[in-house]
Amino acid sequence: MVLFLEFGLYVGRRGDPNRANGIVEWEGTAERVAFHPPYVLIFDQRFIEVRHIDKGKLVQIIRGTDVRCIWDGRGATATPITGPGPEGWGDPTSQECRVHAVMKLEDGK
Repeated sequence: MVLFLEFGLYVGRRGDPNRANGIVEWEGTAERVAFHPPYVLIFDQRFIEVRHIDKGKLVQIIRGTDVRCIWDGRGATATPITGPGPEGWGDPTSQECRVHAVMKLEDGK
């Protein structure tokens, strides 16, 4: 998947658009993106959008104020994940690297 500010596009090995999967439009504007198989996290100032990478299905929206990704997991010591295995993406809880985000607290809470 190739990711842009407002959408993601599935592409083949040579970079040609994959018409079978098409375009996935984000709920907001991607200010930063983190790939954490089997999910892609799109960071907007108002929320974190979590999508499953295979079909682009929206899994969760985590709302906040002034949301920022401060570490997207790159450079972690975990073994790099290059694609799904024979059983798919497997157990996502077994990964070593994590994604870190911050957001402002609402007044009075």
